[in-house]
Amino acid sequence: DAMREVMPYVTYFLPSCPVDTQVLFDTSDPQLAIDCARELGVRLTAVTCGADGAVVSDGHEVFHVPAYTPDAVVDTTGAGDAFNGAFLHGLLDGLSVREAARLGSIAAGLKLRGRGALAAMPSRDEVYLVFGS
Repeated sequence: DAMREVMPYVTYFLPSCPVDTQVLFDTSDPQLAIDCARELGVRLTAVTCGADGAVVSDGHEVFHVPAYTPDAVVDTTGAGDAFNGAFLHGLLDGLSVREAARLGSIAAGLKLRGRGALAAMPSRDEVYLVFGS
């Protein structure tokens, strides 16, 4: 009930699938989670799906962003946070939703190369270097 009251005020909703989507909407289907969030009034939802990338809706279209994967995965801790941070940074930096989601995917993939949630977090320059190539 509390969630139904709050969700219309949420601008960007960034759940992970299946952990958050299962608890919040009783589903492991990212598209269904997006539909549920939209019904509650959320305009923009990006559902991170680990190695499957992310499913994003800007309220007009729904699209899949493939995961950016490095040659070797060392630690997945913090990858979702890397996606969310870079995605939001991209939006605030003026990128389109699709470009911001790609930026988030790159940041998450680069984070996978190192151990630890913070120590292996890529820098803005690292992410934009890959984004621009």
